[in-house]
Amino acid sequence: MKQLRRLVHRTILVFDVEGFGDLRRSAPSQRAIREGMYSALQQAFGDLGVSWQACEHEDRGDGLFVLVPPDTEKGLFAEAFPLKLTAALHAHNDTHKPEEAFRLRMALHAGEVQFDDHGVTAPALNHTFRLVNATPFKSALKNSSGVLAIIASSWFYSEVIRNSEEYRPGTYRPVLIREKETRTTGWIALPGHPRVPGKSEAPETWRVRIVDPDGHVHGAGVLLHGRYVITAANAVAQSLKASPNGYRPRGPVWFDLPAQPRMSVRAAEIVWWPAAGTRAAGLAGLSVVGPAIRGTGCPPLRGAGQASARIVRAHRSLPEQEGAGEVKAWGVVEPYSADSGSRITLGPLSAESGPHISHEFGGADVVDAETKEVLGIVAGAPSPGDGATAGMVPVPSIATQWPLLDRIITAAEVDAGGAASGGRPAGLSQWPHRNGSGRPHWLAHNDFLRLIEHSLQVPELATAQSRHTIVTELPLEVALGTPRSCIDRADVAGLLWTCTETQANLDKLRRQVRRKARAGNGRAELLKDLEKLLLS
Repeated sequence: MKQLRRLVHRTILVFDVEGFGDLRRSAPSQRAIREGMYSALQQAFGDLGVSWQACEHEDRGDGLFVLVPPDTEKGLFAEAFPLKLTAALHAHNDTHKPEEAFRLRMALHAGEVQFDDHGVTAPALNHTFRLVNATPFKSALKNSSGVLAIIASSWFYSEVIRNSEEYRPGTYRPVLIREKETRTTGWIALPGHPRVPGKSEAPETWRVRIVDPDGHVHGAGVLLHGRYVITAANAVAQSLKASPNGYRPRGPVWFDLPAQPRMSVRAAEIVWWPAAGTRAAGLAGLSVVGPAIRGTGCPPLRGAGQASARIVRAHRSLPEQEGAGEVKAWGVVEPYSADSGSRITLGPLSAESGPHISHEFGGADVVDAETKEVLGIVAGAPSPGDGATAGMVPVPSIATQWPLLDRIITAAEVDAGGAASGGRPAGLSQWPHRNGSGRPHWLAHNDFLRLIEHSLQVPELATAQSRHTIVTELPLEVALGTPRSCIDRADVAGLLWTCTETQANLDKLRRQVRRKARAGNGRAELLKDLEKLLLS
């Protein structure tokens, strides 16, 4: 008759040899691997001062599991143990034939286990085996140049690793686990794996903080090409002390860049404010006053939805009174269609895994944890009382409401397809004159001033918001490169001066004025001036 003992708590480690059953490995090679695995583990345990004999362990052919006594510090297996084990594995591989070299996957968990006459059983043990055999975890080691990969359970990460910098929580990334009956989150680390710089690891310098004149932070935002900011409408409203549920507020919006702390606070004008009920409601678009900000790049924007659930992250920059740095939060986005609605729910990653994306992350970019692409912008509830769960407006939904963003995405896709990037876009002919400036030789100071005056008499060019509907349709080199101002006269001057750089830009401006401006004396005079320039 089976004799069951009471439940006891143990730290659980499961080890599995990658590709143990590879047909290129003979029986002697597999025996050498098993001997090397046990030797490396016993050496790593001994180096930590943990008795191998005091641990319960059971062989599984291509691996084994180890139950560590409860009085052993759990954090050792996230801190020193992986480094010791990595060194032991390298030592084995360096002294054996290629077919006898091996790499290990290691799963970390802790929980209650129960012994009987045949061994040990426990849901916690089953859970650890699901982790070590998870497809995303296998792929992580396969794509790594290291010899060891670690996956920690959500419990182990949140209760042990996340609570001490010594355990390097920042080196772990979450993955969704879908193995048999198990639906959970695992946290993967690759100790000893060199980080190869690449596009996906480029600094994310495009994040801004929306602030008020007193420096209080009200939300996050995303800077596009140093020229435009997408942010949460309630963050803008709060910074201007306006109602978050009212009409578009007036006044300059202030922001700073956490990645460039030496840069002073900058101003922006509201140029895009979707109406309530539209797919992008809850967001706002700003145009940076002055020259475009250099050195910030542009986030990789996802122009289409994905087919599977994804883990995402967002960042909330802390106000100075709360300390420097930022809070990183994780969430889950289930499969969605960009045409299905205006807002996608950002579900919490797990109850134990720390902060999840909430209303406090309004305006933040939602980044795919795997591809590093920006999937959308957080448009959360204006206050905690309206619901702490945040929603994401997908990038395609924003582009549908803001044509300029659609053109930026399209241009990025063209560049990714092999078109030449940088410099002046193709198809824009220079003025044929030889005066060195590239502009019509007759454009004297008084002529330019008259052009500005006639433009200001056109309602569609007189204010920043209405002017933006025309700027959006101009070539991207104009929309992204024109020096902007919060003073209408200066802003119009910058726009006109940029358009006169090329004949194509000026002709595009003339066409937009003819198509979008209402009839009147101002429109007639401006068109006359533009046509005179084009015929000069």
